[in-house]
Amino acid sequence: MRFCFRPFLCIFVYVVFFLSNSFTAEAQKRTSKKTSVKKEIPSVYDALKGLVPASEVCQAIKSGEIVWGIYSIMDYLAEHPKKDCQVAEQLLEAFVNSEGFDINKREVIMGRTQLPPLAYLIRTNYTYLNGHFSADYISDNALRLLIEAGARVNTYNTDGGSLMNFAIETNNKYLQSYFVEKGINLHHEDKTGTDDVYKLISAGSVAALKKAVDVGSVTLTVENLKNDTKEIAQYPELYDYVAQQCASAAKEYSSLLTFRQRFADRKSLVQGKWEAMAQAECNASATFDNIMAAEGRFPDLTEIVGRAKLRIYKSDCAKLQKSYEKAQPYLLGQSKDYSVDKYPMEFFHTYCEKYSYDPENKMQIAANLADFNEVLKGLTTNPHLTYWSENKFLGLVAIGVDIDVKRAEADQQAIAHAISIADKTKGYLDNFQSFFVSVRSDLYRIREEMKKNIERNNREYQAAFAEFKRSGGSSSSSYSSRSSSSEKTESSEDNEPPHPTESPIDIENISMPDYEYTDKDWIADDNPYWDQITNTPKSVYWSHKRIKFDDPEITVGGAVIGRSPDGKTFNISDGTEYTNEADAIKAQYVYFRYGKKRETGRKW
Repeated sequence: MRFCFRPFLCIFVYVVFFLSNSFTAEAQKRTSKKTSVKKEIPSVYDALKGLVPASEVCQAIKSGEIVWGIYSIMDYLAEHPKKDCQVAEQLLEAFVNSEGFDINKREVIMGRTQLPPLAYLIRTNYTYLNGHFSADYISDNALRLLIEAGARVNTYNTDGGSLMNFAIETNNKYLQSYFVEKGINLHHEDKTGTDDVYKLISAGSVAALKKAVDVGSVTLTVENLKNDTKEIAQYPELYDYVAQQCASAAKEYSSLLTFRQRFADRKSLVQGKWEAMAQAECNASATFDNIMAAEGRFPDLTEIVGRAKLRIYKSDCAKLQKSYEKAQPYLLGQSKDYSVDKYPMEFFHTYCEKYSYDPENKMQIAANLADFNEVLKGLTTNPHLTYWSENKFLGLVAIGVDIDVKRAEADQQAIAHAISIADKTKGYLDNFQSFFVSVRSDLYRIREEMKKNIERNNREYQAAFAEFKRSGGSSSSSYSSRSSSSEKTESSEDNEPPHPTESPIDIENISMPDYEYTDKDWIADDNPYWDQITNTPKSVYWSHKRIKFDDPEITVGGAVIGRSPDGKTFNISDGTEYTNEADAIKAQYVYFRYGKKRETGRKW
């Protein structure tokens, strides 16, 4: 039996052929996959260069085979006129429509993290065009694709300029309104401090500005309007719109006044508010001072202010007449009861200074009544007052306070002024002149009595103070110079004050009240040693602290505690030195409160 090899040979050939085809297909598959990986990066670039069909690359992007290359597209859009960017925009659209694509993702290229694509596009274009934008670059479609995909509309170039800056510089009205719709921040300022509201108005972009106002992103007021109204006026429609918005927002006086100044040819827009405000202020005016203030604030509304002025004037005339009638008993010599409660109304003191408006010729009566009132004050001045108080003034002599000179001077001036009026012979109506002549002798008498009384006050005070010092600073509350000052004579023994009694206070163990430093440490410039090279004080001899005691009996603003240069001794107001600051402070208190020296801690 012969063995046949032919069937086995056929089977062997078939197996070899099958395995060969399988290995070849797998190799081709692997080769194709490797080639695909290698072409992922250049595919976008090649499509931009026209080396491969854009449709194939777009399909690869949408299928996820190409996942990067967006920055190559941004570079191309930034550096090529938009008429040459159709392929780039197709690729961009493929990217933004691909699943999972993040338009705000910042990719790392050559170890550097890039800006988000939209910001990268604007900055690259701005740099490429040497700090400018051009209407020939970056289409509306490209920007809209990015923003609709979620790119942040508030993005800025290198000098702080925004997307609105791009739209304004390229005079793109569509993009101006589009950016407003997308919520761009128009109040962002660039490096020059200029915001987009200013730029929109300067460019005459009324449509975008209206849209911004309508959506509430901008409120136009005369206070926040930074543009010069003369420049806005070159755009009539915009000028009218801005004026109307500012007029509508103006409510306060300052806003209305500023509007009238900045929009002088549009005053009519706020005239109603202006007049209503003036009328309300005039209605509330109760005095001539009030109405004069209103006249200064509304100088153009003479009719409104004039009516209020006449109303107040007539009211003041009635007061003058009432005062004139009230003065008649004095003027006719029927009364000499010059009591304070019978003084005429005080407003006529300055009536003649305020009123330039005097249609009824009341000025002379007002001036006469003002002087009449001053004479009454002189006639009612008490010439027998006591101008010092033992408890109030004796303890303050250490800081230079003694008799109440100001009160005495004020009373002397009042009587002197009354005499000067009474001595005048011109400028008065007959009944006022005769009254002034009739009271001259009374005024002279009051002046002489006051003079003698003040001299007596001074003598009594000096005597009391001498006794105060002799007794070591104690004072007696039982002593009062007020009791019989008008009855004392210069020769009587009553002019000598009684001896005050000694204080029972134990000044060495006295309890201290609270006190506070009224000033920070300061350095006196008493005898400083000057550095001849730098011409500055080298050292000082004294530094001080000011202390205020919480004691109602002490009205000193601040007691001065001096310290020696070496810090070992402290002196008080009378020059006494103490070995520590605490004893010095207590000694200062005792000196001001009781006028005595405290021995504890004293340096001998």
